[in-house]
Amino acid sequence: MFEAVDVSGKRILAHLFSIQELRRMSLHCPYCLMPVRVRQGQRVHFAHQSACTGESQLHASWKKELRMF
Repeated sequence: MFEAVDVSGKRILAHLFSIQELRRMSLHCPYCLMPVRVRQGQRVHFAHQSACTGESQLHASWKKELRMF
């Protein structure tokens, strides 16, 4: 994942910051809002510290609601 949000909700793109700057930030997944950590492979990216489905809680609740029909 190459996008995260900071504590104020501002969108943070991994390629716009140095890895040192990113590691000083408190970053979260834009979908589940769980904490993410900075990883460096071929490109700097974010990884969940715990599992995430990649969908918001609101989206998941609507899917559950629609299954009832």
